[in-house]
Amino acid sequence: MLLDRSWLVDDEYEGERELAAFDGMNLFAAAAMLSQVNIQSLVDEMTPQERVEYFAEMVGLSRVLRFNEIIEVRMRALLSSETLDQASNVVENVDTLMEEDDFGMDGSPYE
Repeated sequence: MLLDRSWLVDDEYEGERELAAFDGMNLFAAAAMLSQVNIQSLVDEMTPQERVEYFAEMVGLSRVLRFNEIIEVRMRALLSSETLDQASNVVENVDTLMEEDDFGMDGSPYE
């Protein structure tokens, strides 16, 4: 009996090539996963456990676990980058406040 492959279409799914480029992924696995959910849902909305439940049987448990690992590392890096950006903004704001406060309340320079 042949498996139903109606999800295997001629047109690429959005994000298919990018997903296939992940370590451990390939075009077939990417197309299979993206036939079920869009790339946004896959990366941002599904939990690692949900990805395992939905896709382990379809593309292999080790592939899904590796994908989860990569997503986690990238999210941590993104959060670290955002935290650094926020800290930099705070420092800039403090510097600006310090520059604006070079004078005392009566308008005379601090001494």
